[in-house]
Formats: sequence, C-alpha cells, structure tokens
Amino acid sequence: MHKDFNRVVQQRPTTFLQNTVHRFENELMEHCKWIDDHEQLIRMDTWGPSSSSSSSLQVLPNVMRNAHDFMVHVASKVKCLARH
Repeated sequence: MHKDFNRVVQQRPTTFLQNTVHRFENELMEHCKWIDDHEQLIRMDTWGPSSSSSSSLQVLPNVMRNAHDFMVHVASKVKCLARH
C-alpha cells in the first residue's frame, strides 16, 4: 500500500489539469485587474451620486460573485480529477 501512495504522488498532472490551472490563473488575473480598477474608482473623491463611477460600485458584487463561481467550478473539476 505504501508503494501505491508513492506512485500516485509522483505522477505528473495531466494536460487537462495543467490547461485548467492555466485558464484559472488567467481568469484570476483578469478578476484581480477588475478589482483593482474598481478599487481605484472607489478611492476617487470627485464623483457624485449620478456619475458613471457609482454604477461601477453596483457592478462590484457581480464581479466578486463571478470570481467566486469560477473558483468553485475549477475546484470541482480538480476534485473530480483527483478521484480518478
């Protein structure tokens, strides 16, 4: 049984898993960029309630929800791969 454990640990990730992780990293970087953009808008003191920046604040929860949903999706794929 100990030999089986060592063999499994030493296996390289599949191409599918590598591609999934790569796509996840790209998506995560894009979400980080969006968050940074929104944080800059939040820091601005010059916009009023009717400006387009206030609508950006309303979009922020959706951006965060999308990032969360994507992470859960990737985690479920990785978990399925780990079972096989």
